[in-house]
Amino acid sequence: MSRTGERPSLRCVYHPDRSAFAACFECADQLCGDCTQRGDDGLARCAACLSEELNPGQHPYDAVEPPLDEQSSDRSKPIVDVVTLGTEPSSPGPQAPGEEFVPWENKRHISDLGAFVRTVSIGIFRPFLYMEKIPWQRADLMTPLIFAVLAGMWGQVGQIARLLANPQHIEEALKATPEIAHLSPTMIVLCMIPLMPLAIAVGLFLKSWIAHALLKLLNATGGPFETTFRVFAYAEVANVLFLVPILGPYAQKFYVVFLVLNGLRSGHGAGLGAGLLALMPMLLLQTLAQ
Repeated sequence: MSRTGERPSLRCVYHPDRSAFAACFECADQLCGDCTQRGDDGLARCAACLSEELNPGQHPYDAVEPPLDEQSSDRSKPIVDVVTLGTEPSSPGPQAPGEEFVPWENKRHISDLGAFVRTVSIGIFRPFLYMEKIPWQRADLMTPLIFAVLAGMWGQVGQIARLLANPQHIEEALKATPEIAHLSPTMIVLCMIPLMPLAIAVGLFLKSWIAHALLKLLNATGGPFETTFRVFAYAEVANVLFLVPILGPYAQKFYVVFLVLNGLRSGHGAGLGAGLLALMPMLLLQTLAQ
């Protein structure tokens, strides 16, 4: 086991930056103080030779780990620092695995666009996990409001594309308002675009307020108004389904109901009956919109 052919060194063979403290009695390796171990006879030995002495027949390197200093200073091994993307302990999520909250609520996310896309992806493809990963009380209405407006605007893009593909629907609606009947359908749509974010925001507050009042009547609110608002705000992710041709509008109506019911159950602990009652204003607005 001795290193024949090597010139004697006054440096530790395991830590070349340290001066030798002793030489192994068995193999004559130079050892620093941390690497020097002693057997029952009190003689200095390296860890490998001492292991061979204590466990005859076992290869000395099979059971011997490098000294603690060497493990901590070994720069050939990557140091992995697991950082939770949320600020609290995490569970597997959509937030994607490893995140406590949906990416849109993660203040450390490096990209707003990336956070929005990831949140939409989770909301569409993993709805149960999506609602479980929404923080219901943060004293912050602006963050979910912005998400709802963005998701609603993407839904409006799908709606506008559908209207422009069938302009006769707009022309029929214009017959009831002769003052603007001379305008083209495209011009009407373009004039409506600046008002859409405001309409989405106002509608969101209105739906949330009415739903929360109904839940309070049934004593089914496990949280403040912010919880109800966040349920309806993040349920707006369903509007992205308007971008899907043909089936999109039908899927959106079903999916938004599904998300709100699950959100009210997760955020307030509301049962199916209370959730359906809270949904009635939204369903009524959808019926009138048709």
